[in-house]
Amino acid sequence: MEKLIVYPKIPTGLLRDEEAFLAGFKPALYTLDSKYIGIYPVFIERCPKRDKYFYFQSEDQRQRFSDQLEKIAERDSDEYHELIGLTLGFPPQAVKDYLYFRHNLYERRIYKIGMSFAGIDCGCHIDNVHDCVRWLWDTYPYPSEENILHIGYKGKEFPIEYNCFEKLDDVLGLIKNKIKQTILVNI
Repeated sequence: MEKLIVYPKIPTGLLRDEEAFLAGFKPALYTLDSKYIGIYPVFIERCPKRDKYFYFQSEDQRQRFSDQLEKIAERDSDEYHELIGLTLGFPPQAVKDYLYFRHNLYERRIYKIGMSFAGIDCGCHIDNVHDCVRWLWDTYPYPSEENILHIGYKGKEFPIEYNCFEKLDDVLGLIKNKIKQTILVNI
């Protein structure tokens, strides 16, 4: 028996990754849920505790992912995490920063900036926020009156309207001041 899936209307505001995938914005979805098997092309990664499901918009995407994953020996390697990040539609620079932060926990604690837009939740180094935001806005110009980017740092969230680099610069200025204070306190 087929599962009944209720597809969302084109959402406004902050999208969850699943909503963005179902609406066709996000290229792939990673989940522990099997509910889309038979509806979307899927790659199942068998794991001892719980399987991982990677759903794709097309069979070609699924096959490319499978072929690339086959070449990676270690599942917790940088190469593996890079493939996952790029497959899920994260900005390439955010993926590079993620790999850097995996090995530099002190730096991550101070310089990592979170961002959420069009169902893409990722982070990057503060020095690379402009590049990542530009990439997100160019890659996911989804139709919405509220096309809002959310920047997060140390539990605070800052909404930024689509293509408003002036406000982004203001927010980054506030965050950089906070970082300077943090560094001075730790000296």
